[in-house]
Amino acid sequence: MAENEAKEEPKDGAEENKKPGRLARIAKPIKAFMTKVLTPKVMLGAVLASFVVHGALYWYYSTLPDPRSKEVALGEFEYVAYSPDGSLEDRPLVEKASFELHVNLVENAESRARELLVLRERRIRQGIEELIRQARDREFADPELVELKRRLVDEINHTLGIKAVDEVLITELRLSVVVPQQADFAETAAPAEPNTATIAEN
Repeated sequence: MAENEAKEEPKDGAEENKKPGRLARIAKPIKAFMTKVLTPKVMLGAVLASFVVHGALYWYYSTLPDPRSKEVALGEFEYVAYSPDGSLEDRPLVEKASFELHVNLVENAESRARELLVLRERRIRQGIEELIRQARDREFADPELVELKRRLVDEINHTLGIKAVDEVLITELRLSVVVPQQADFAETAAPAEPNTATIAEN
């Protein structure tokens, strides 16, 4: 038995000596292929292509809406001023206004607020439309729309039943304003009809 084990030992050593030779034979053609294919021009082209692909992906995902955004669009609304007797003296400065309305949700009530905005969508829109019908032209004449925004926040929160909205955003605002012409100061001159101009604010 001892003689057999002694005879087998050289065999194991021979196999170990053969392994590096086999790996070398396999690695040699692979190395030659990589050296031939991966030239400096190819590698430079791969790097440039990687930059282009990553840049395109970054641009694409940057244009997508942020799912974590707390802003919710409520749609487009329109205001039409009401003049009791239609006289020029009582004619409002802002006759018409159209805009898109968005709300910014309070962070600690965002989940519940989104549910209520869906469940009470029609009631919310009705309340906003009623508020706009009761609005005065001077509210739209304010460049920052401070009073109108405050009233909208109160109305929406009242309809939702919780303090869910802390700010409203008014975009795509278009105003139809009255621009009076210069009247003739002669006593016999008839009062001039005012012109109407449309102002768009993005």
